[in-house]
Amino acid sequence: GEPRPSFPKIQKANQDSEKPAGEWNEANIFVKDGVITVYINGVYQNTGTNKVKEGYIGLQSEGKEVQFRNVTITPW
Repeated sequence: GEPRPSFPKIQKANQDSEKPAGEWNEANIFVKDGVITVYINGVYQNTGTNKVKEGYIGLQSEGKEVQFRNVTITPW
């Protein structure tokens, strides 16, 4: 397989809007023309850019157990 790309860390635009452990969070991630905009629980958090136009979508945990539900992908 191909090597995993490195990901830059982008500072959040607003204070942490995640719910306490054990509660569900809603992430809305919009990607268009290489611009990635992230909202957590309805609060804008950051915007990034990437030239990659195709590949895998990864869901990850920050070192703890995590569950995902209702994951949808909607084309523009």
